[in-house]
Amino acid sequence: MIRQTPSVRRHSALHATQLNVLVSTVHTLSAALDAPNAFAPRHGCRIQQGSLALARELGVTDEATLSGLEAAALLHDTGKIAVPEHILNKPGRLTPAEFEKMKRHAAIGAEILSSIDFPYPVIPIVRHHHENWDGTGYPDRLLGEAIPLGARILAVIDCYDALTSDRPYRSRMTDAQALAIVRERRGSMYDPAVVDAFLSDYARIMPACDPAPHPATQAIGSARALDRDERLVDGPLAVEPGMAEGLLAVTSLSRALTGEARVADVGSLLWTILRQVLPCEAVAIFVPDTMTDTVKARFAAGQHASRLRGIGQPTGAGVAGWVAVTRRPAINADPALDLGPDSRDGVPPLRSCLAIPIGVNAELTGVLALYRSDPQAFTDDHVRLLELLAARLAAPLSLAIASDDEELALRPAAPLALVRRSSRVQG
Repeated sequence: MIRQTPSVRRHSALHATQLNVLVSTVHTLSAALDAPNAFAPRHGCRIQQGSLALARELGVTDEATLSGLEAAALLHDTGKIAVPEHILNKPGRLTPAEFEKMKRHAAIGAEILSSIDFPYPVIPIVRHHHENWDGTGYPDRLLGEAIPLGARILAVIDCYDALTSDRPYRSRMTDAQALAIVRERRGSMYDPAVVDAFLSDYARIMPACDPAPHPATQAIGSARALDRDERLVDGPLAVEPGMAEGLLAVTSLSRALTGEARVADVGSLLWTILRQVLPCEAVAIFVPDTMTDTVKARFAAGQHASRLRGIGQPTGAGVAGWVAVTRRPAINADPALDLGPDSRDGVPPLRSCLAIPIGVNAELTGVLALYRSDPQAFTDDHVRLLELLAARLAAPLSLAIASDDEELALRPAAPLALVRRSSRVQG
């Protein structure tokens, strides 16, 4: 009998906990994505069940492959959070320009999910589930068996489920009508072997899914109703329609996240949507460290992200440190106060910073900082928009920080010299 050492047992327990958290997060995000779409409730759940059944029909037994497909099936439409709602639910045919925007969702979804450390192949399936067998699909025009098998399976199940569901632009088709279309696309859009396996027993492969709503679905419904009442487009804090749609998307996701997400997850989702709401070259989330009396960047994305990531300032110093103490926004501050004078000479140079406090009640959770290459790039409207976002990001960000801190506490202690180096404040 092999005896496990305490460290091995702790590692195994941590790994199991992380997998459980990951599965929970996947289901929550899937519910968050499905909730705004009244025409496709529980779409991800049906796709998951059908994809796994079809994979087994094809003889797939590898557990990593099946786990990757299981998660990807739930999250394959993640990128649609970046597609305007009026396009997603348009009651008519999309224009060529609208379809181009819709097509971006596959690559955007893969980009969003790449911040999550999946222990099995999820990202390739999400990115390539709209590739065609004959090489005419998107985003990379992959051909034949160059398309991941999971993506080929998902494509057939996704098609059949869409055809047999109500959509804004048409009523659901009968099984016979949907099967005829799947059969017609065999060898052009879809892998012939996958189509044949699906047609052999589609009724067993596509079982009914549990109609019970996920808690995130109810949370999003309430959030969207509240946000509409706030009249973001027509009220005193008026913003462009596209900005309001992006704000709704961030709000919905932030309220749906129930604590399983990490700071990197919250930051990546925010960055993906924020770029379309308020153009900027970089973003950072600074978190206060009471042990060293500093604020440190726990997340950074965009240009100069590698320099922003991990940078720290004494509380009260620099842009982030000043915002942390005063709890007031800093608008069009000089990024060099945090990054040093080289930030003005980079490609692109960073010349404006908008930083706002994020807090729960009276407690400071963090500082959100945006960077632009133009001087004086931010306006008072941008401040008000970010303050609305901050109010909704505070709770999920606080929970994400707690999750990160808990994981760090479980790690072996770093050598003393390393601790001392990492605690130094960078100018």
